Amino acid sequence: MASLAHVSAELDNHSALYRGMYNFLVQFIELLEIDRR
Repeated sequence: MASLAHVSAELDNHSALYRGMYNFLVQFIELLEIDRR
């Protein structure tokens, strides 16, 4: 069984990845909105 510290470290890595993907999506959508005007 994985230790709690290891699990939280894994979650931190994944949340950073998801945050980066989310920021990329937000910027991409903003670019599409600008192009639509």
